[in-house]
Amino acid sequence: MAHLGVGVRSFHLFATIGAHFPDLMADSIRTLIKYLVEKKVAPVTHDRFPLTEVPQAHKLLQSRKTVGKLILKP
Repeated sequence: MAHLGVGVRSFHLFATIGAHFPDLMADSIRTLIKYLVEKKVAPVTHDRFPLTEVPQAHKLLQSRKTVGKLILKP
């Protein structure tokens, strides 16, 4: 359950697991790639922006109303 003013902004898997358990990290990455190829999982994309609209993309991120990734297109 989400609470106003509380949220997770990022998670760095390598810093928390990979640095201490490199074999586990490598196995996890292989499994993730396999699942991506088999379409068992898919990344969530909120929106795509051309580089000319970086300020708008940044404002959207700051609003904390996004679900998934914002992609900047060259």
